[in-house]
Amino acid sequence: MQPDEAAVYDYCMELSTKHEVSDATFRRLREVFSEQQIVDLTSVSGTYITVAMLANAAEESAPGGRRRSNRCPRDKIG
Repeated sequence: MQPDEAAVYDYCMELSTKHEVSDATFRRLREVFSEQQIVDLTSVSGTYITVAMLANAAEESAPGGRRRSNRCPRDKIG
C-alpha cells in the first residue's frame, strides 16, 4: 500500500471504529492531503457508512445478489 493509501485507510478505520482519530494518524494524513481533501474524505466515508447501514437495515443484498455471510438469522433477532 502506498503511504497516501495507508493514511486514508488508517484514518477511515479509526474514524469508523473508534469515532475519533489519533493525533499521529491525523498528522500522517495532513502530510499528504489538504484540509479540504480531509473534509471531503470524512464526508465520503461518513456517507458510505450511512448508506451501508441503511442498506443493511433494509436487508438489501449486495451487488450481484450476494449476501453477507455473517448475517444474524431473522428469527434470532429480539
